[in-house]
Amino acid sequence: MSTHSAAQLIGGRSHQCDATATYTHQERRAYALLDGIGSTEEVQTWTRTAARRLARAAARAGALEGLRQIHAARAAELAPEGWYAQYMPTAVAVVAVAEPGKPLEVAWCGDARAYLLPETGSHLERLTTDHNMRQVLIDMELEPGPYARNRVTSYLGDTSPNPPLGSVRAPNDG
Repeated sequence: MSTHSAAQLIGGRSHQCDATATYTHQERRAYALLDGIGSTEEVQTWTRTAARRLARAAARAGALEGLRQIHAARAAELAPEGWYAQYMPTAVAVVAVAEPGKPLEVAWCGDARAYLLPETGSHLERLTTDHNMRQVLIDMELEPGPYARNRVTSYLGDTSPNPPLGSVRAPNDG
């Protein structure tokens, strides 16, 4: 049986802009987590709705295709806003899809992370790679500055051409 959990820490922010959602379609269950970019009521509300949409899309179409659908829909909403789009709600996201007898599918954008803890009690395994400037600099074998992790290179609604979306399959013991 697959289990999941999420923990939230608001820190010094005024609004909790993280959101989680699950959705089951037939025997396929999706688990979505979004980390809203910003700290406003507008970001909080949008992120909660987007998490539900992502879970539903991923349960129906698979992790990567569901993420692509929600990403494209948000990018289409933001494109007409031009430069003002940078002030509209966005989020980094990770979604996992579990289906009996099939590998776990995980897809993400930004620096939201997914980990796998096998039932055997072995070590926690990170499944995702951050899409942020820190990882870009590390990949280039350069030393990242202290705030490089704060600049994401992919997020829901990114209107740049071909923003990075990641996907991976992992063993599914459930």
